Amino acid sequence: KKKNHLWDAASRTLSLAGAKNECLAFQVVLEAGPDGAKDIEVRITALNGPGKIAASQFELFKEWYIQTKRASAPQNAPSAGVGWYPDPLVPWEVRDTSDYDGPPFAIERNTAQAVWVDLRIPAAAPAGDYQGHIEVLADGQPCATLEVRLHVFNFALPKEIHNVLLLNGNPPDI
Repeated sequence: KKKNHLWDAASRTLSLAGAKNECLAFQVVLEAGPDGAKDIEVRITALNGPGKIAASQFELFKEWYIQTKRASAPQNAPSAGVGWYPDPLVPWEVRDTSDYDGPPFAIERNTAQAVWVDLRIPAAAPAGDYQGHIEVLADGQPCATLEVRLHVFNFALPKEIHNVLLLNGNPPDI
């Protein structure tokens, strides 16, 4: 909660680094106090630096949780046990429907809700340091602002795939 290689709670700063044409992912974990929180929205600004990375390069997802009531039988890895696990990522554009509490959403008292964020660094982005903000609103009022810092390296990841990928242990037809 206080600090790791990406997050500094004291300065409320998220520091990322990536290559041009790379997709970076991170989570924003929102915690509600004893009164809970209503009508939560998350907004992200463009990143400004030697160029501009548009806010549209960010894609948000609400993490949907699945409760496991018994430990799974280990096959290739040990079971993580019972409890609530984020499994599907629901695109932010999916708003309130009868079976999904999309944004704006509530967070029950003394619980947390994670928002998954993908950032696509454009292949044409100039290398250098960028800054922007993530704003969290509750009931239409700002309740937290996080600074986002991004360092774009001076090289691009290729668009072509150069690895042979194995999905579920099945070799692809080559």
